[in-house]
Amino acid sequence: MAEWQSVDPAVLPRHTRRGNDRHPPPRNGGGDADRHSVVDVSDTDRPARIEDVHEIAFAMPDVVADRRTDDRPIYSVGGKSFVFFRAPRPDAVDPHTGERYSDVIVLWVPSEDDKQALTQDALLPFFSTPHFDGHRSVLVRASRISELTVQELSNA
Repeated sequence: MAEWQSVDPAVLPRHTRRGNDRHPPPRNGGGDADRHSVVDVSDTDRPARIEDVHEIAFAMPDVVADRRTDDRPIYSVGGKSFVFFRAPRPDAVDPHTGERYSDVIVLWVPSEDDKQALTQDALLPFFSTPHFDGHRSVLVRASRISELTVQELSNA
């Protein structure tokens, strides 16, 4: 994938297409289970896709998707965001051109130790910037998400 592409609402589960939405009913009940199975994350060894980010986020209990930003949703639980698609900012830039990355995804992690482990592993595409010093979050570019397996993404 090249640069950031707007999220195509057609690839998202129906429950993510409106403004603020609550988590859908569990897949094992509620009658309309197949409408929520747009992305199959059961094959955890395959390369991750942007759709997996959305599906994994929606797997959290009581998740709310703030879609007011159209192509840059913010997923939160209890008013605290844990995944969001970040607008270009001056702290995340291409080291060769100085151009701001337009495809950064922010993922909250359980601890500073987890953050350090993910950002210091040269085999993983996670990184951080001084803007996130002291924050338990890692960044990953959408254009590099396929370097992770679905399992690695869901464990981040």
